[in-house]
Amino acid sequence: MIQLAVFDVDGTLLSHKNFQVPQSAVEAIRKLRKQGIQVAICSGRPAYALGCLFNAGVEVDYIVGCNGHCVYRGTDELIAAVYFEEKTVQELTDFCIENDYPLTWKFEKANYFYNKMEEFDYISKAHTLTEERLYKCYERNHHYQELPFGAATFIPQQEVDAYIKKHPDVQFVPFAPDRYDVILKKVDKTTGLDLLLKGIGLTFDECIAFGDGANDYEMLEKAGIAVAMKECHPSLLNICDYHTDDCLEDGIYNALQYYQLID
Repeated sequence: MIQLAVFDVDGTLLSHKNFQVPQSAVEAIRKLRKQGIQVAICSGRPAYALGCLFNAGVEVDYIVGCNGHCVYRGTDELIAAVYFEEKTVQELTDFCIENDYPLTWKFEKANYFYNKMEEFDYISKAHTLTEERLYKCYERNHHYQELPFGAATFIPQQEVDAYIKKHPDVQFVPFAPDRYDVILKKVDKTTGLDLLLKGIGLTFDECIAFGDGANDYEMLEKAGIAVAMKECHPSLLNICDYHTDDCLEDGIYNALQYYQLID
């Protein structure tokens, strides 16, 4: 029996076409929660970069952010986390500075830009981040005060491959050509979701999960019901139980109706 509905954000709840959450998805989530099915967001974004969802009226019980590095009850109560080590932060920082690549680190409350902040302008706007969530840190020292959950950087693919050979403890998750979220090798959305499920006494079999990207593969593979969005990564078609419509075509609502989780 499904007890938890898990949603990716970009390309799943939030359209890539107009950067909006369709009202049908908001209504579907409202109905789920009214019927006692809990709702979790599982995203590469940090929790503070989900304002676009909440402003649209989406209500959630849990957040798994930064591709599994942090787990929240509600929107701001941190209940589990996997942090980068100082050495790993310094190695990537040094590499990006030496090669003049953009770099921002994702901490619990804000992004700290270590190099070429202007390159992230469009992401900041798309994430509707306010100034108190964005800090220029050209001293590149905030990780001495607290450790981050992950990073974002723009690096050519060949440079990524070379870096990973020297630093196999990290992985680069693409969100656009030559643009990556950087997370630890041992972490993905599934490991973060596993921490959440153990904390609330549920199993993957009791989850329905929605996603569209390659970084949703493990999450959908383990979920009791796996739903892939219309314009999903081809790999998801091999493991999904249901291939739904685009989010702007009421894909979330239609899939939940198909499985009779909402009326």
